[in-house]
Amino acid sequence: RGWNKGFNLYTLNASTLDILGNLTGIADGERVHGVRFIGNRLYIVTYRTIDPLFVIDLSKPTEPKILGYRKGPGFDEYLHPWNETMLIGLGFTDERELRVTTYRVNPDASIDQLSQVVIKGEHWSIVFSKGGYHAFLLDRKHNLILFPGESRVKTIIEDGVKKVVGEGGVHVIAVDPETLKLSYVTLLKHLNALRELYIGDTIYTVSAEKVKAYNLPGLDLITEVELK
Repeated sequence: RGWNKGFNLYTLNASTLDILGNLTGIADGERVHGVRFIGNRLYIVTYRTIDPLFVIDLSKPTEPKILGYRKGPGFDEYLHPWNETMLIGLGFTDERELRVTTYRVNPDASIDQLSQVVIKGEHWSIVFSKGGYHAFLLDRKHNLILFPGESRVKTIIEDGVKKVVGEGGVHVIAVDPETLKLSYVTLLKHLNALRELYIGDTIYTVSAEKVKAYNLPGLDLITEVELK
């Protein structure tokens, strides 16, 4: 609908592209920042004034329906499912501080925030501006969330408690698999890192200049290789 003018949702027949149903005039004054399909539900994050996370039922394509939404400051650029009722959001506070949030979608489609880590800094690069969605890594084997980001000064806030950490690179956050409570672990120092991946029990961080390898679970640097 144009810049900051809300959005319309249409469901289409996959073969003919005929319109089956629609929702129009949603979130006037907002614009869409993140979208995620999980089962028969669509999750949409908008940002401008009330910054909600919408839950939309698509089980009946001819009649898409908003089940619920959660208002909150800031917004999520990316949503990742933990399971069918729990989500991980990666985005920014209103002050443009990087944040990671976990949510639970209740049976009545209301949404609870379970935990949040805020990473403060004087300057943040947008996490997915270079690496795309591959910049986000959920390591279910070790229950870790990893993603790159750059800042010169950082203060971590875990559910209201402040901690100070070092330089930018690849952030590592632990997630409790039962409660989805988050806790900041460390920063793998690697400026200009674009993404990370794990093979076996080794985490690799990758930039255009070098590759670094860290062991798991200790996250000690094993080796690094310059790319020429």
